[in-house]
Amino acid sequence: GLLASAAVLTSMSAVAAAEDVNIYTTREPGLIQPLLDAFTASSGVKVNTVFLKDGLIEQNAERQYFEIKEPYIHKDDKTDAELTIEPCNHFEAHLLIDFNSSVVGVQEYSFNYDLNYAKEIAPCRTFCFFSQLEQLSAAGLIKGGDMEKSLVIVDNDPSEDQIKRIASLFNAGNIEVKKGYLSNVELHYDNECARHKMLDLIGDFALVGLPLKAKITAKKTGHRINTNVAKILLQNK
Repeated sequence: GLLASAAVLTSMSAVAAAEDVNIYTTREPGLIQPLLDAFTASSGVKVNTVFLKDGLIEQNAERQYFEIKEPYIHKDDKTDAELTIEPCNHFEAHLLIDFNSSVVGVQEYSFNYDLNYAKEIAPCRTFCFFSQLEQLSAAGLIKGGDMEKSLVIVDNDPSEDQIKRIASLFNAGNIEVKKGYLSNVELHYDNECARHKMLDLIGDFALVGLPLKAKITAKKTGHRINTNVAKILLQNK
């Protein structure tokens, strides 16, 4: 399901960013992993109880990598998205997001293993637009949730009734629009949305099953393009 997939992606991202960690889980088939935010996962507050129940073992083996041999470019003319992956002796990534939003603007972020993932990326929350919440709510596709774990971007000018309806749906109390976001949360970083997209990208490419030696440059990509390219890499391995 969607929640299970989100939980797995978040944890995969946190583990992949650790660089020198392998994980083996003994959770029973069909048992859904608890939904963790990346900060919880990467800081180790719950990883020991979810993934590392049996503790850590130092492995007497050389680290294996997924090495990119030739450059590959993926373009999506409909969305103007583009992803380039090139050979590199380590993993690094740079991304740009642009939702044609006056609130979010154009944001960029870069990652390499020298960064402190737990501090710089993990706290950065998922986000959506207020209009999307309205549409999903009207269609009966959302029944609530924890708004402290997400950012709601308000590009339009919603009525007080619309804001109250969304606040009620998420048990968020009294909220208002503040600097283009619902006021239930404060931004951790000015480019928090781009940082969360980097969290997603790292998790998506963890699907190749091994740490990547590659340089990724992504413009306006999301899960669909990221995972499609990951599949292509596996097919051409």
